[in-house]
Amino acid sequence: MKKKEILYLINRYKTIINNNGLLNPIKLTMHGRICNILKNEDEWFPNVSELKEQFEVLKQELLQAIDENEKLIRDTAIVKKCDHQVRIKYYNPFAAYYECVLCGKFSPNRFFESKYDNNYTVNFIGGNVEDDDYIENEKYREKILNIILKILKKFNDDDEVDLVAEFSKISKEYKKYISYIDTNPRREENYILIIGGTNKFYLNNEDKIFINEDYESNTFDFLDYFRKLLNTKVGIIENEKELSNRKYDDMKKDKQLEFIKYDTIESLNKYLNELKEIPFKIIINLSSLFDFSVEDDEIVKHPYNLNLQEMFPGSHIINISKLSSKSIEEIKSFLSKQKEISYVKPDDDENYYYVQHDEVLESNINSTCESIKELVRRH
Repeated sequence: MKKKEILYLINRYKTIINNNGLLNPIKLTMHGRICNILKNEDEWFPNVSELKEQFEVLKQELLQAIDENEKLIRDTAIVKKCDHQVRIKYYNPFAAYYECVLCGKFSPNRFFESKYDNNYTVNFIGGNVEDDDYIENEKYREKILNIILKILKKFNDDDEVDLVAEFSKISKEYKKYISYIDTNPRREENYILIIGGTNKFYLNNEDKIFINEDYESNTFDFLDYFRKLLNTKVGIIENEKELSNRKYDDMKKDKQLEFIKYDTIESLNKYLNELKEIPFKIIINLSSLFDFSVEDDEIVKHPYNLNLQEMFPGSHIINISKLSSKSIEEIKSFLSKQKEISYVKPDDDENYYYVQHDEVLESNINSTCESIKELVRRH
């Protein structure tokens, strides 16, 4: 990253920490731990008429701190560029994990953590989180940030700064803090997400009465292709019925694949939100989702569209929809309304259809997957 980008991340962190210190008096405390900010502003200060004016001034300062923190937390453009080169490494009885010193990000979802992710990093000693010598996060992180600020002094704002190389030069000076420095180069891994299946809609939560659509899944057709790509991990989100077949049992032993089961739209969106930070190059949406409502004593279904482009703005979204008609006019009409790259697969047809230069073309499963694979290379 450039010096000015690293400085932004450092100042971002320090501003959030300083604001949090200011906000501590209006945070709920439970069992010695600070929790959420009190939502009712009237509870922030005691009701003392003589101090009302002073409290109003403080209130405005607190509101400004809250607003500033929210803006900085939402500002993820530079945060996403962070390569997490400088880390604090922590341990517990089950695993090791790190916190990036610059952006504060913790180790990602274990499956989607690249096997090269720990290459080319400086790792500071954080200790076992359950031991008495566990190093408190904020003060320790600030010490490391101050070392980085010293390193940055010799660089201009637009200079690229290799922090691993810089720390390698001064590692003896900070030997008691640094656990190890890894200078092995990083390699890129590709991440692909395939979403398939249909959802259940529960009419009665207690009796687990639900309705859903008949649906023939083609998730494994695409998975068979993409699981063979080198340096590629594939996540599959499917409903339980499809993942109960024998093919799934054979595949779940593959360490390059991760399977997630969902049943409702709510559970599907929950899993997608948990994956938002994963840099998927391609997301293939094969799902057929419906929301249901009761209108005039009848159950009415409405197509439900996942908001994938907003959740994963850096990914290529490929929508592959089922269509009952094989009419070229209807296929073209349907595809012309789609915002993302889209295909349709008519019922009782092995082919997939797409529009190119205002013409409807068809391709088989392998040709379709080959076209999608090209997006990985161009990403």
